[in-house]
Amino acid sequence: MQETLYKHKLIPNGNRAQFVHQGEDHAVEMELSKLCYNFWHSLKKYRHAEPLCDIFLEVLEGQIPRQVYDYTKLAVSVLRWRVTAQDPTAAATGSGLVTFNQISSAVLSAMAEQPSNNWRSVLYAVNHTFKDQNISAHGKINIDLLFAEELTRDKGASGGELVGSSFLVKAIQRMVVCKFNDFFAVIEALLLPYVRESSLVPGLSLLRVPDIIQVLKKFDAEYNNK
Repeated sequence: MQETLYKHKLIPNGNRAQFVHQGEDHAVEMELSKLCYNFWHSLKKYRHAEPLCDIFLEVLEGQIPRQVYDYTKLAVSVLRWRVTAQDPTAAATGSGLVTFNQISSAVLSAMAEQPSNNWRSVLYAVNHTFKDQNISAHGKINIDLLFAEELTRDKGASGGELVGSSFLVKAIQRMVVCKFNDFFAVIEALLLPYVRESSLVPGLSLLRVPDIIQVLKKFDAEYNNK
């Protein structure tokens, strides 16, 4: 690990750490606050265009668990593998071009046990991508463009312009987030009757650990017996 430029300014005796920028003294705490705010503001600004920014922001603010990101990456990678397997020739030659029918077959195969509204939303996102790229339903689309997760340079576009996350990746992210939200809603409904207000701290709600364990064990038993 490389030494930081301001290591000599970090005084261990409790004095405020400072550094000089453009001839002025700046407190490290102030600069760190600016950096954190700018980072948070950037996430807010690009969250609707970039799924990774949206997920990171919601994880940062405690709205969803970090596992949402892991499940989204897994879902995207599995579906991409299914789509690639539909045309071994394209994978072997490196062209990476697939048709709408090949994508549809891969989606239906990968999401056979999912509710119909899930695979319909995914197919709608694929259709939206074809229309957005001015590709006919009988044409072919680049797999990298179809599964773009961040700003990706589109080799097929004139000048190799930058394109954002694909409609397909956004649809998969929404599907994963909705699944987690449904799960949390069930857990909240189960535990809500056991919430008690603290007798010592006004406004503080409490849950007894034994109650949580008992309720979740009963829920697991009933779920497994279905």
